[in-house]
Formats: sequence, structure tokens, C-alpha cells
Amino acid sequence: MAMNALPGRSRLAYRRGYTLPELMAALGMVAIMAVLALAGYRRYLDTVKSAEGKDLVTTISAGQTGYFESTQGYLSCGTNLTDYYPSAPNRQKRTLRAPANPQAPCYDLLGVDSQAPSYFSLVTVAGLPSDSVPSLPTTGSFTPAPGRPWFVAMAVSDIDGDSNLGYFSTTSFSPGDVATLNEGE
Repeated sequence: MAMNALPGRSRLAYRRGYTLPELMAALGMVAIMAVLALAGYRRYLDTVKSAEGKDLVTTISAGQTGYFESTQGYLSCGTNLTDYYPSAPNRQKRTLRAPANPQAPCYDLLGVDSQAPSYFSLVTVAGLPSDSVPSLPTTGSFTPAPGRPWFVAMAVSDIDGDSNLGYFSTTSFSPGDVATLNEGE
């Protein structure tokens, strides 16, 4: 009988711990799962941020529809597509409620009253049938209805700070549709 073996016990019973290749294989599997989880989490965050932009332009569209029913016209909160509220898009979150901003009463009338921090800046311009409709930087085409007033609403963001802006827009020509460009930027 060998000195290191006891009767009735197998050699595996004395093995304690794991070998280095076994530990490295387990660590590699955990690292791969972590990378996949992180990629999925980032996709989830982009989706959440994109949903906020869509919600904002949908809120403005609903407010414009209500305003039109009362006045037969749309409310313009700015003069062009770069009149951002509450400020120009940047990487920082800020509340959309900016009472000191001269555009604040206009956005209040449209129902945009958020105390929650947001990456988005808003733009809303409107015009009469004789006014030219500004061209939108988003994908999708909106066909103006002849002889009718119009509005254009956008939520613009630069979430990652690379100066490429993400756009969500809707118009009076198709108020239920939200067009996008650089979604998740």
C-alpha cells in the first residue's frame, strides 16, 4: 500500500482547490458575461433616453393640438429651429422648468412642465399658411397641408458630448409620427 493513500479513500478525495487553468477559464467566462451585460445595459440606457425625447415631442404635439382647437392657430415658442429651451443642447442634465427664460410661458401653455432633469433641449416654431416651413434635420418626410397653419416641434440632445446632435421631431402635418436622426446621441 502506498504511503499517501488510506484504505477506502480515493485519490480525488485528497484533491483540494482548483488548478490555474480552471480558474483562468472561469474568470474568462465571467469577463465575457460582464462585457455582454454592459453592452446590454448601455443599449437599455439609450432606449430610455430616446423614449424621453419622443415623450417630449409628443407632449408638445398634444399641447399644440389643444391650442389649435381653442384658437385655430399654433403657438410658436421661438423664431427658428435653433431657439433652444431651456438652453442649447450639451452633455449636462438640466430641468426643463426655467421660469426666468422668456420662452417658459409658451412651453407652460403647451404642457411641458418637468422638474425632472433632462438631456434634451426643446424647439417649437409655428407659422401661418403663407409662411415657409423650415426644413427638419431628421429623417422622414412631412408634407405640408395647403392653406393650413403649421407647427414643428423638436427635442434635441447631445448626450455623449461629441457635438453630434440627436433629434426627435413632429409636425402638425403628421402629429402622431415622430421622426428621428442620430437617436441615442
